[in-house]
Amino acid sequence: MDAAARHAGWAGSPRSRGVLAGCALALALLAPCAFAEPAVPSPMPEVDSSEQGGRFVGEIRARIGHPFAAVARALTVAREWCAFAILHPNVKGCVCESSPEGERVTLYAGPKRGAKLEDAYPIRYAFDAKAVSPRRIDIRLNAASGPLKTRDYEFAITAEPAGETTTRLVVRYAYRPSIESRLATAGYLATVGAGKHGFTVVGRDAAGRAVFVGGTRGIVERNAMRQMIAIEAYLDTQAREAAERDRARLERFHTLTERHAEQLRELERDDYLSLKTSEIARQRERQRIADGAQRG
Repeated sequence: MDAAARHAGWAGSPRSRGVLAGCALALALLAPCAFAEPAVPSPMPEVDSSEQGGRFVGEIRARIGHPFAAVARALTVAREWCAFAILHPNVKGCVCESSPEGERVTLYAGPKRGAKLEDAYPIRYAFDAKAVSPRRIDIRLNAASGPLKTRDYEFAITAEPAGETTTRLVVRYAYRPSIESRLATAGYLATVGAGKHGFTVVGRDAAGRAVFVGGTRGIVERNAMRQMIAIEAYLDTQAREAAERDRARLERFHTLTERHAEQLRELERDDYLSLKTSEIARQRERQRIADGAQRG
């Protein structure tokens, strides 16, 4: 059996789904919400993706209905990133730690359903929020490596005021695949990931219907969009009472995701809420242990 065939078979295995989630990530009828929509509805974001020198990049540009000061307060605190990163279906946990070199955010990537944190793949990002001013923030999270020899991971967020009550937000996600990850991704897209696509229109079919970008560009677009939605869900629910906030945040994320169901639907609402409620509890315990170790 040649290497491509072996990887195609491996892509359908349970373990492969965790690896592929890490590559893609750190590189994805509802009841009405119990809270109001933002005063300024967010228009459809602009979505771009490309391959630049062997590195895949996805970028989302949007205007969200929250004032710049509130956005800056949330995004410039490393620990707050874990509060919205966990909303992503393939993020199984997130821990923030401090060191002499600076703050680090570790994301644990795994399959959507049932992965233990110990079985997920840690991707360790250095957190940089030095470029902050009253009119602009630039946040960078960079990781040197990920699963299957992938490397050069980046989450980047830029925010600027767009009026008194709105903010212009740019979310960028990028990583450099390896030969191994390209083979695994090809197998995934030929099996469980078949038919999944991104947001960029690359043509029209014979009936005049839009044809959307697929492949790895589709993966990075979906993950960048999920990060944008996670930030928006986090901000939309900040005013809720602490005891209600987790549930409200999960419901909001799922509702916003369903606006792009063709690209982003992964779990039904009840499954998502149940899974993520347990993962948030596990994340808090993991963060408590990490904090205790640092104090000790």
